[in-house]
Amino acid sequence: MFDYADAFIAMPGGIGTIEELAEVMTWRKLDRHQKPILVANFHGFWSPWLNLLVHLEDGGFLSGELSTACLIADMPAAILPMLQRGVCFTPAPLPQGARLSVNPALAS
Repeated sequence: MFDYADAFIAMPGGIGTIEELAEVMTWRKLDRHQKPILVANFHGFWSPWLNLLVHLEDGGFLSGELSTACLIADMPAAILPMLQRGVCFTPAPLPQGARLSVNPALAS
């Protein structure tokens, strides 16, 4: 899957999906790829995961470039346009004041 993928999309799912998302994020950190990683945060499904990334970054356990590497889509119709544009946005704030930043390299 990894070798043939142009991008990775994490749909709402279970522990296997969490493991796969963590794996492609780890591979990104290790410079094994620069492919887009999109999190389909429908109805806030991935908000706890995204908040965990912010928590890890705040604690110094995760570098900022990894947390900004993910594109966040809040509805299915947003996925393809986001992948085509490479723009990271969040339409609504995450719970408890968590933040996500825009990767300047992707925001053109």
